[in-house]
Amino acid sequence: MYDDGRGNTATQNQTVIVDDVTSPVPTTGSLATITGQCSATVTAPTATDNCSGILTATTLDPISYNTEGTYTVHWLYNDGHGNTTTQNQTVIVDDITAPVANIGSLPNLTGGCSVTIGSNPTATDNCSGTIMATTGDPLTYNSQGIYIVHWIYNDGHGNTTNQDQIVVVDDVTAPVANIPVLSTITGECSASVTAPGALDACAGAITATTLDPTSYSLQGTYTVHWSYDDGNGNISTQNQTVVVDDITAPVVNIPVLSTITGECSASVSITPTATDVCAGTIAATTTDPLTYNAEGTYTVTWNYNDGNGNISTQTQTIIVDDVTAPVADVGSLPTLTDECSVSLTAPTATDICAGSITATTTDPVTYNIEGTYTVTWNYNDGNGNTSVQTQTVMIDDSTNPVADIASLPTLTGCSVTATPPTGVDNCSGSVTATTSDPLVYSSVGTFIINWTYTDGAGNSSVQSQSIQVVDCSGIEDVLTESSVKVYPNPGNGIFTLSFSSMPREGTLVRVLDELGQVVYTNRIQQQNQVYDLSHLRAATYYVQVINDQTAVTKILIITNQY
Repeated sequence: MYDDGRGNTATQNQTVIVDDVTSPVPTTGSLATITGQCSATVTAPTATDNCSGILTATTLDPISYNTEGTYTVHWLYNDGHGNTTTQNQTVIVDDITAPVANIGSLPNLTGGCSVTIGSNPTATDNCSGTIMATTGDPLTYNSQGIYIVHWIYNDGHGNTTNQDQIVVVDDVTAPVANIPVLSTITGECSASVTAPGALDACAGAITATTLDPTSYSLQGTYTVHWSYDDGNGNISTQNQTVVVDDITAPVVNIPVLSTITGECSASVSITPTATDVCAGTIAATTTDPLTYNAEGTYTVTWNYNDGNGNISTQTQTIIVDDVTAPVADVGSLPTLTDECSVSLTAPTATDICAGSITATTTDPVTYNIEGTYTVTWNYNDGNGNTSVQTQTVMIDDSTNPVADIASLPTLTGCSVTATPPTGVDNCSGSVTATTSDPLVYSSVGTFIINWTYTDGAGNSSVQSQSIQVVDCSGIEDVLTESSVKVYPNPGNGIFTLSFSSMPREGTLVRVLDELGQVVYTNRIQQQNQVYDLSHLRAATYYVQVINDQTAVTKILIITNQY
């Protein structure tokens, strides 16, 4: 307002703006890291504001830390005019000091039977104070030995201290027997002992043990060696005598043993017995046989032995007497008949003592000549008893011989010589025919030979054979290459052998392979003759035509192509 002093005024407005836009500036550009082993506490830092002056920082984070770790405190400077500045400060709590044992060296703990640790040792920690040790080892020891207990002091912050303590369990006192001198145990048949006892300072009542038997059934004097072992290496011993002495012999159960008889044999089937005060029932033994198969009277001496040196004896009579002859298995032996020969098999009989008996004879057992025979068989049981049986044998051949070839071939040629044929007889075997007719024919014509097969037993058969003698005049005696032809050649093995004229009698054809081995042979039967060699492999072969005058060879090629 303007006023001129005379009552005249004038007014004018002017705007004034006060606006703080500058944030506070921390007093320290970078806040120091706060550290501590057990805990750490921070003090609020300050900043300078252009308007407000000195400002103290505030934070929502804790300002004291008791747990190990690294923390960040977020400080805020606020000038109250909407301008703020932030600043972070690091806090580290890190315990690096291990606990210290309160006793520098733990004492050894000892005991004769057992040791129990009553309390755990302790240590002092800079942060945790008093710490009780822990261990994974047992706190009680009942077995003999030296043990190490491994104690660990842990402050919970990763710092540990180890300390060992020795525990010794050592029992040195042996058990004491309850009875100073053990009594002798006696028996006539057997004796048994019962384990004695002892008292041990650690184990208490102990029952003795032994490697010796505790029962004795054999005669003699024995010593049982007892041991008392407390299980801790302390042993005491004690001996005990055992005497077993049997002086009583067995008594037979049957005063007089019965006589055993048999016709063929006699056996003792029941072993006599006796009763012994120690062994009880005793079966008798003997060195004599218990079975007798030969006739006679025998004495068996039985011995009863109780095994303790006491023996009693007893005798028993055995009588064997066979009076029965063998009986033939077949009441009447069959008559044996055959055309050629008969061989006999000895019959059998049954004897009540010897069982099956095979007959014997002084007569022949094989007959090959026609006739009727009687064989006398004898059965002997070997004990003086015999029986007799007869058997009839008849040989009668009534079968004629049979020719080997049912129909004899016709023999053809310029001159023919016949060879006697053969046959077979059921008895005589191979038989050669005979004839009263001529064997050689040289005149042209047809002839009949009558062959007779005789077996020597009055049986015969007759067979005829034709002979044809041909005119051989004009037949070529000498073979030439041109007079012999082989065709078709090459071929499949079926070929014709052709001659310009009929070759002389006895002309031979044979075929050889490349190695000179004969693979086929035959006689020439006609002027043009077909041969089948198709079974041979494909190769080159040689056909030879041979008589007593000449020989001609032709090449034959077989291709096996059909």
